[in-house]
Amino acid sequence: MVKKLSGLLFAVTLSLTLFACGGDPAAKTADLNQVLAQIESQATLGDMVTYSPDDLKAAYGIDAADVKQSVAKVASDGLKADEIIMIEAVDDAAAKRIEEKLQTHYEAKSNENITYNPEQYAMIQTCSVKRNGNFVTLFLSADADKMTSAFEAAFQ
Repeated sequence: MVKKLSGLLFAVTLSLTLFACGGDPAAKTADLNQVLAQIESQATLGDMVTYSPDDLKAAYGIDAADVKQSVAKVASDGLKADEIIMIEAVDDAAAKRIEEKLQTHYEAKSNENITYNPEQYAMIQTCSVKRNGNFVTLFLSADADKMTSAFEAAFQ
C-alpha cells in the first residue's frame, strides 16, 4: 500500500513539475507591427505621429523598462482624439501598471473633450482600455471596433 501511494505521489509530483516548466500553452503572442499593418488596411487613419517606447514615458507615464514591444500612434493635429496604443508588457505586474496609466490617460482625454469637442467626446465614450494577458490596448477611433478585431485576430 505504501509503495502504491508513494508511486502515485511521485507521478503526480512529476506531472505537476513538467507542466509548470512547460509554461502556459495557451499564452499567445503577436507582432504588434504586423497588427498595425492589418489595422491600417482595415481602418481609416488620418495623419498620425509615431511614438517610440521612450516617448511613452512623457506621453503616458509608462516606463520603457515595462515594455517588451509597443506600437503607439497619435493624431498629429490637436483636433482629433485618435490614438492607437498597443503594448506588450514584460510581465503581469508591468501590464497592470501600463493598464492603470492608459486608463488614467483615457479618463483625462475624455474629460478634456467633454466641452471642448463634443463630437470627439462621443467617439471616446465608445472606446476603452483593454487587457489580454500582458498586452494592453487603447484604440481611440471611430474605427475602434475594426482595430480591436484586427488585434484579437492576431491571437487566433
